[in-house]
Amino acid sequence: MKSASGGLYVVVLSLRRAVALRVGAMGRIVFAPGAYVYVGSAAGGVERRVARHKAVSGKKLRWHIDYLRARASWVGALMFPNDGGECLLAQKAAGAVGGAAWPARFGASDCRCEGHLIAAEATPDKAMTALMAMGGAMLAPGKTDFTSGGLRRQW
Repeated sequence: MKSASGGLYVVVLSLRRAVALRVGAMGRIVFAPGAYVYVGSAAGGVERRVARHKAVSGKKLRWHIDYLRARASWVGALMFPNDGGECLLAQKAAGAVGGAAWPARFGASDCRCEGHLIAAEATPDKAMTALMAMGGAMLAPGKTDFTSGGLRRQW
């Protein structure tokens, strides 16, 4: 596993109820309750990027995930080696959590894949477990808490 300076990461979010959001140029999207898995990359620092995604207030809405994060609960984040890029990792993550890329092109404005947000069939906790089984590593668990209180006790 590479260091957390650059590479791929996965963020797991949870929505308790349906929410309609205006997501930049994508327009209005209605998100159903459930778990969502977002796959991203950061050449300049995975820990810094994930910390930005975790923050809810005081940031400009820049990436598609920022709009969803403003309303979704944080579950956790994992780092992955850059073996094939974020599009391939998104496909593998979809299979692991029993989901599919949705909505189309979310987080994928710089590539041609279906999207980097997965609407998971699994519960948020089971999604984290499945992603860890794929080889995901907790991001600096002793240094920075990238998990919610409940998951921190499990891992």
